[in-house]
Amino acid sequence: VKFRFIASYLAVSILSYVFEYSRDLSYSRQVEANEKSKQLLSESIAQQKMIQNQNIDLEKINRELEKLSIVASETENAVAIASVEGVIEWVNAGFTKLYGYTYDEFIKERGANIIKSSTHTEILEAIIECLGSRQPVIYTSPNETKTGRKIWVQTTLTPVYDVNRAISKLVIIDSDITKIMEAEEEIKQQNEEIKQQNEEISVQKEE
Repeated sequence: VKFRFIASYLAVSILSYVFEYSRDLSYSRQVEANEKSKQLLSESIAQQKMIQNQNIDLEKINRELEKLSIVASETENAVAIASVEGVIEWVNAGFTKLYGYTYDEFIKERGANIIKSSTHTEILEAIIECLGSRQPVIYTSPNETKTGRKIWVQTTLTPVYDVNRAISKLVIIDSDITKIMEAEEEIKQQNEEIKQQNEEISVQKEE
């Protein structure tokens, strides 16, 4: 009887210990799980807020790009959008009207990168200046249309920023200034002729 009593007591004690240990372990795990759930919930809420803010920023960017697209499509100037590396990604109808090339034709004929396709002798320096100063750069260069017509073009190279204020695109706007350049050349020639005539008159007076 004593042996059975002692055995029963030991069994009950062991079971009680195991039960208490299991309950404590379960409680600890439950507390840990609850803390982890709270942390995950907090992180999820923070991510949702961040995604919402990003969506708002993207909506603003899309609205601005839509406005830019409308302006670029309607303007008479040639407009091209390139990556920071200079790869041409899009051209407007004014580009085709000025140069005679569609986007695919221009890429095939003159190359996809403005560093290669541009006729400006210092195009690489202009891009570096634009990216470094984060300001538009303007330059003038001779060019040629698809039909071989010689023209003069004034180019404005403008950086475009993303939501983090990093330069994400380059907008290239070309304006045909051939008539202006021809008028300036004509005025220059006229000035040279007047100067020569004045010199001849001076010589005649001295004679």
